Amino acid sequence: MCVSCPFNSVSTGNNSQKCDDCSNETYSNDANTQCLPKVPDIFDYNSKTAVALSVLCILGSTASVASGLMFYWKRDTPLVMASSKTHSYAIAAALALGFQTVFFYIGYPTDISCKLKSIVAGLHVTFIISVFCAKLYIIRKLFNANVVTSSKKWFYKSWFAVCILTCLHFIYNIIYESLDPSEVVKDFSYIRILPVFCKTSDTKFLTVSIFQLILSTVCSIFSFRARLLPKRFQDTRLLWFIMFTMCIMLCISTSAHFLLGSSTRTQTIDSIFILVLNYLILVMYYIPKLYIIFFKPIRNTRPIFMNKFYNRKSIKQN
Repeated sequence: MCVSCPFNSVSTGNNSQKCDDCSNETYSNDANTQCLPKVPDIFDYNSKTAVALSVLCILGSTASVASGLMFYWKRDTPLVMASSKTHSYAIAAALALGFQTVFFYIGYPTDISCKLKSIVAGLHVTFIISVFCAKLYIIRKLFNANVVTSSKKWFYKSWFAVCILTCLHFIYNIIYESLDPSEVVKDFSYIRILPVFCKTSDTKFLTVSIFQLILSTVCSIFSFRARLLPKRFQDTRLLWFIMFTMCIMLCISTSAHFLLGSSTRTQTIDSIFILVLNYLILVMYYIPKLYIIFFKPIRNTRPIFMNKFYNRKSIKQN
C-alpha cells in the first residue's frame, strides 16, 4: 500500500514508502499519483478580450491612416492649413504605429518580444504629446502679428524640441533595458495555473509616467493660455480636453500598475489603456475637423477664418 503523500507530491510505486515532489510547473492530481502540467495563463488569442482588442487595433490603425490621407487630400483648405499640416500628418502616423504596439502585449511572451516592448513602450505617446506642445506653441506665435516673419524659425525649433523629447525617452528606454534586461517571468505561486508574462520595472514605469505627465501638464497650460483664439479655431479647446483627460488617465494607469503588480492582468490593462488613449486622440483631434471638411464645407473657407482672425485682432488692439 502506498503512503499518503502531502500536497503537490506523488507516490507512483506499489507499497512505496517515498513521495516525490512535483516540479514548479506541475501539480499533483487529487489522488496524489501523478504530476499534471499547470495550464499557462497568458494573454493570447484564445481570449475573447484579446481578439476584441486586436480588431480595435486594426480599425484604429486604418482610421489613423485614412485620417492622414484625408488631411493630405484637403491640404490646401484653410482648416487643414490652420491645423498645421505637418503636425497632423505626424500625429496620424504615430497613432497608426501606436495602435500596433498593443500586439506586443498579446500572445505567448518571449525574451525578444519583452525587450522590444520595453524599448518602444510609451514612445508614441511621448511623441504625440510633444507634437501637441509644439503645435500649440506655434499657434500662439502665429496668431501674434509681430512674429509672422519668424514663423519658419519657430516651426523648425518646434520640431527640434519634439525630436529632443522623443529621443530622450528612447535613449532612457535603451539604457534601462541594457542595465535591467526584460525577460519572461513565470509565477509558480498558483496551484493549477502558470501565469507567464514579461518582467516590468516599477522604477522605469514610474519615471516614464511622470515624464509624460509633466509634458501633458505643460501642454494643458499652453492650451489654456491659447483659449482666447478665434472660435472657428477649435484646436486649442480640443487639445486642452485631450491633455486634461490624458493626465487623468496617466494617474489611473500608474495606480492600477502598482495595485495589480506584474501579471497577465497588467498586460490587459496596459493594452486597454493604449487603445483608449489612441482613440481619444483620434476622435477628438481628427473627427471634428473631418466633419467640417466633408459636411460643413462653408465653415472651411478662407473668408470665415480671416474674418474671425481680424475681428480678434481688432478687439485685442482696442
